[in-house]
Amino acid sequence: DFEQAVHDLIKEYATEHQKIVFNGNGYSEEWVKEAERRGLPNLPSMVDAIPALVADKNVEMFLYFERKREVTTKNNDKMMFINASDSFGTIELVMFPRIYNKYFNIVVPGVYKISGKVEKRFSKLQIVLYDVEKRE
Repeated sequence: DFEQAVHDLIKEYATEHQKIVFNGNGYSEEWVKEAERRGLPNLPSMVDAIPALVADKNVEMFLYFERKREVTTKNNDKMMFINASDSFGTIELVMFPRIYNKYFNIVVPGVYKISGKVEKRFSKLQIVLYDVEKRE
């Protein structure tokens, strides 16, 4: 069950990292007005927030892998495209051949911790993966 897996994962990491968790009311209308007053961005989803959060464009996050598609390159190498989401939106993940050779046997659907680089391609954001870790 995806919802329960996400709940358990968030609980585990919140417990481990309590000192860095903001427990404010960041979603209230009061906060939206306060953020505007301070000149802060109001980015309601993960997909919207990625470019603003990472100046160097490297990210680590947890995502639910929905579908994967393997393709063969012109050089006859394999690579993979993955449709992934969280509760706010979806994004395409790209595994180039070197990373694909390490993680080609990922099970979809499932929850994964990923790290990678955010890029814009054809006016859409995507994440080029560096590392993938299955979460139980």
